Amino acid sequence: LMASQQVYRYTLVFHLLNQYSMELQEVLNQSLYEYNCLANVAKWYHWNVTGDNFTELHIFFGNIYDQAIKDIDLIAERLRALSLEINLESMNFDSKEEPIDQSMTSLSMIENLLFKVKVSLETSKQIIQIAIDNDDFGTQNMYGDLMQNAEKLAWMLKSFL
Repeated sequence: LMASQQVYRYTLVFHLLNQYSMELQEVLNQSLYEYNCLANVAKWYHWNVTGDNFTELHIFFGNIYDQAIKDIDLIAERLRALSLEINLESMNFDSKEEPIDQSMTSLSMIENLLFKVKVSLETSKQIIQIAIDNDDFGTQNMYGDLMQNAEKLAWMLKSFL
């Protein structure tokens, strides 16, 4: 490509990002919030699970937390890579999240985590569709990977029920 064609191409890409950046910023922040909720709840469950399957669930919940923290970092870095803002509310799950029931059984914990994963999967589908519609292959690819991990987690959670 000639230099003028390259400049035009990059200008076009930047323009396309600007046209849908507000919508993308909103749904990426929603996803960031959902992953923060998942991480915080999984960590609380990790600390508070009791019963016959304590060891297995303690480790399992800890692994969910660890993966969610990695996913949070990916999402936040994607927002910044696209020059989008991270909404402070995305990091403050207490502002919207229902209080954790201190008397939850391990089965209730698993059901609640499964619900949170299903919610994040719906948001991920929405993000992928927005990315497809706007030729944002980076976001599309990243969320494809996140969805694969979330679908596997949903399967693993269901196997406990």
